[in-house]
Amino acid sequence: ILDSTVKELTDLTSAHAAHAAETKRALTEDVCTVSDFNTHKQATMEAFESHKLDLEAHRTESKNVWDTQKQQVETYKEDCLKSVDGHKAESLQLLDSHKAETEKGFAAANEAIQAHKLHVTYSIEQHRQAIENHKNQ
Repeated sequence: ILDSTVKELTDLTSAHAAHAAETKRALTEDVCTVSDFNTHKQATMEAFESHKLDLEAHRTESKNVWDTQKQQVETYKEDCLKSVDGHKAESLQLLDSHKAETEKGFAAANEAIQAHKLHVTYSIEQHRQAIENHKNQ
């Protein structure tokens, strides 16, 4: 049993040694050296951090532009509302003025109608009396 255990251990040790040698050869020949990998990894991390900072700067700049445009829209909206309110007040003032002039015109026309009515009534009464006087003569 001892011999078979020693043989198994020897076979396993040999297999592990062969695997380690193959891994070392693959790292140096097939892929790249560990130092090249670490250099590439460091450069990649630095580029990533740089892009991350650029992205954050772009995000901040975009937010500032958005905030500025939003404020400009609000200012424009307020200016438009003030303009509309000004036009509305002016229109209401013109309407009130026109209404007052129209009411004066209606009052004057009504007075003229009443005066004409009195004149016609007086004329009719005079004609009646004249007819009555003529009948009586």
